[in-house]
Amino acid sequence: MAAEQIPTIETVVQSFLTDLASVRSNAVFTGIFIQAVEGITGQQYKEFTDARRDPENPTFLTGLNLAEYKHFLRLQSEHKRAQRGKHIATRGYMVSLVSQYDAFLSGLVRALFTLQPSLFNGSKRSMEVHEILNFTSIDELKDSIVDDEIESLLRESHIQQFAWLENKFGLQTLRKDLEIWPAFVEITQRRNLFVHSDGRVSKQYLKNCQEQGVSKLDGLAIGAQLEADISYVRRSADVFYEIAVKLSQVLWRKVQPRQIEQADLLLNEIAYTLLERKRYKLAVQILDFAFLTLKRHSNNEAKLRLLINRANAYRLSGNNQKCLDLISSEDWSATSLQFKLASTLLRGDIDRAVELMREMGANGEITKDSYRVWPLFEGARDDERFQKAFAEIFEEDLGAPPTTKEISEGQLEPQQKAPGLTGAFLLEFLDATDLDVADEFNITVKTNLEAALEAGSKSGVKSAAKLN
Repeated sequence: MAAEQIPTIETVVQSFLTDLASVRSNAVFTGIFIQAVEGITGQQYKEFTDARRDPENPTFLTGLNLAEYKHFLRLQSEHKRAQRGKHIATRGYMVSLVSQYDAFLSGLVRALFTLQPSLFNGSKRSMEVHEILNFTSIDELKDSIVDDEIESLLRESHIQQFAWLENKFGLQTLRKDLEIWPAFVEITQRRNLFVHSDGRVSKQYLKNCQEQGVSKLDGLAIGAQLEADISYVRRSADVFYEIAVKLSQVLWRKVQPRQIEQADLLLNEIAYTLLERKRYKLAVQILDFAFLTLKRHSNNEAKLRLLINRANAYRLSGNNQKCLDLISSEDWSATSLQFKLASTLLRGDIDRAVELMREMGANGEITKDSYRVWPLFEGARDDERFQKAFAEIFEEDLGAPPTTKEISEGQLEPQQKAPGLTGAFLLEFLDATDLDVADEFNITVKTNLEAALEAGSKSGVKSAAKLN
């Protein structure tokens, strides 16, 4: 691999987080669809059999002609396929999550070797002279060494991979205070069960989970069947998300301390994106890590941005007292207007915030579009005082569409056209994160799917009746 083709840590991390979001969203929608199909096929099977059960022996059907018997076999087969499909689909998503994580780890290690060439000195790879002479350049030789290191690493268990990273990069604390470590271990061990033993608990699964502090193993016997529902898939995606961010940040700062500013920028961008997508609980985990584990930041402005986002994450997740405590821990008097405005809003002082907005004016540090879309202003945008101040400052309504990144309908490719009512609803659902929120959407989406499937299924039954 040529040097210019090696991705940076930023691209490796962002690509993996995008993949996680994709798997997570698709798993949710697929799960709802399969659940609806299972419900419809189950209901049709039940209605058909209930109407034809033998009164004296309910386990038998009676009075079936040949056409009805064929229809019964079809309904039975469709329902079994739907039931089995649910398990196969969720298992597939779990295998995909772990595979994507492995690809992420591979890219991360390659990027780290590029940042710190001295890591090659620790390689135990030995070569014959004729092998070395086959390489056309030192870079090609280095690429070969990295390839071997990565291949060797990926052959290890995920537990051993962390041990390798700790040893390779001189960090004996990668797993220290990592609360999600047991969950990460259990996920990867369960994936192994899906791939190698049809999800049945093995002695190795129990041993590894117990040694790594996995709880809730009591009563779980060898041979027990494990599955993964959609909630498990979603939680697993969040575990991998947290692991990827924390692992990459710690190793990046260790290997290349001079790039701490870039690391801070990426960390803040990730946190902001989580807030923007209403992923408040995960944002809290990432931003707590930014202060409780990393502690050191590139400069005071980077620290303050992370602090504002951290406090806002707590506010939006419902913990307003923690938000206030965080804001009170810092002296904002000597900061810029945007930080004064942000800290004032988070303290809930809307009147003072409006004064700062007017002082900042139309050409200040915060643009009109930022007022419209930043998660910081969530809640304030509903306040009449805020709306009035915005209108007076910018001479337009707060509810007007943002002026930046405008795309006309004609500029959209056919597959990119704005979704209709149903599409918009589903997209909003796919972005739902907390289980309670998602379940509210689940009810409506499942109802709509069931109605559509019911209509299609009924027409299919009529056709079959005619054919028979």
